[in-house]
Amino acid sequence: MRYGHEEFTVPAGKSVKITFENTATTPSMRHNVVITSNPPSPDLFQHVGQAGVEAGMSEDYIPDDPAVLAATPVSEPGETVAVTSTAPSEPGKYGYVCTYPGYWATGQGTMQVVREWRSEFPV
Repeated sequence: MRYGHEEFTVPAGKSVKITFENTATTPSMRHNVVITSNPPSPDLFQHVGQAGVEAGMSEDYIPDDPAVLAATPVSEPGETVAVTSTAPSEPGKYGYVCTYPGYWATGQGTMQVVREWRSEFPV
């Protein structure tokens, strides 16, 4: 219930495509990636995770909340999903979290936004 990469880097103010491959094999292991507008913190992840549960399955557990910048739909095991969005113009650390019920406590990470950018992973 953790992401394969718990941190990635994107260029400030640029369009970026976040691709998530759900490599799980158990049918119950559904996941999404919700990018937040705030630095990662336990309170942020709990807030967005619980708001995602309240949003429900019909909304892919993506809350209508100012803390959400972008999100992938929920992916089934073996499925790849993506979202294209503009990265924040302000460099810094932004959290991301899986809001599928029960996963926000461990499915989380950091999106590092930088002015000068070198890609370590395909984005």
